[in-house]
Amino acid sequence: MSEVSPRSIEEAATWLAELGPDERVRIVGAGTNQRGCPPAARILSTRGFDWVDLRAGDLTVAVGAGVLLSELQSLLATAGLRLAIDPVADGTIGGVVATGSHGALVWRYGTIRDLVIGATLVLADGTVAHSGGHVIKNVAGYDLAKLVCGAYGRLALIAEVVLRVHALPACEGGVVAVVAPRELTGVLEHLRRARLEAVAMDWVSTSGELLVVFEGTSEGVASQARRLCELLASDGLHPRRVEAAALAQLRAERADVRAPATGVVLRVANRASRLLTWLTTIGRRDGVSVGVYPGAGLADLVAAGRDVETLLELGRSAQAAGGQCQLRLLRDEVTCELRELEQSPARWLLERVAAGLDPGGRFV
Repeated sequence: MSEVSPRSIEEAATWLAELGPDERVRIVGAGTNQRGCPPAARILSTRGFDWVDLRAGDLTVAVGAGVLLSELQSLLATAGLRLAIDPVADGTIGGVVATGSHGALVWRYGTIRDLVIGATLVLADGTVAHSGGHVIKNVAGYDLAKLVCGAYGRLALIAEVVLRVHALPACEGGVVAVVAPRELTGVLEHLRRARLEAVAMDWVSTSGELLVVFEGTSEGVASQARRLCELLASDGLHPRRVEAAALAQLRAERADVRAPATGVVLRVANRASRLLTWLTTIGRRDGVSVGVYPGAGLADLVAAGRDVETLLELGRSAQAAGGQCQLRLLRDEVTCELRELEQSPARWLLERVAAGLDPGGRFV
């Protein structure tokens, strides 16, 4: 497969405009969330889109699609800022937007779709389209920037995005406790009743540990963590407080669970209460790990090997419980019905929009 890596939006637009009508294109960034590639497709790499325009006073930043998330976060940190998402893999910004990637902070800050306020796109025929800009409240025209979030490059080449950024927290800390799936609802209820403002919750089946994160002043973080420990202890659990220095290691361990070097990751989304009820019914399964963002109603089912029959069974049971499924990561091609789990109203709508923006099906 041939690969091109344009250094500018104009170069990418010209290349796309000159392609033959039957040529197919797969857009790639760092390759952290790829889901296979048709053998005949040509590869368009975004790594040449490597510019950053930070406007700290406006709390916005314009970023070329090829900039790695870690690179952007390092630059923002020098200005006391951050992009308030924490996906498990260090992809490019274009890849993060295209795949709708995020982590446990989704509970407080939302998804990348909530933080994108503008974009420059290149359509299949080479047309360059702009939407939004460095204004957080922008209601002019069609919101194409939101449209491409989570579309996996099916609609257009994401060349640049404008993002809303937040100030770095003065302090962060957390609480860790071994919690059974049936007890997760109780933890959410404790947070609600005690009015504790957690910014993130993450539970993984490999250890059974739930991580709850707080941000704010050092006094506020300590107070909330202490109160949560008291509430969990009253339920017979054995929580422990975690200082900021230890959070990075805990997050890395969870990333290792959710982003295996090989295998398949199937995401299940549902109303939080329904998802947690479903989680209590599935039990432990050999070869499959589970990572859950309890308050957000999201679970990642991870099969590190090629045996995905259990994933298929779990995906079907999740759909029967009212959930929707999406293949988040597919390191190796599979020959079972996993892709059929993605048939949903959202998928149907995406294909209808793609038929208008890319009628020839160039982007695959």
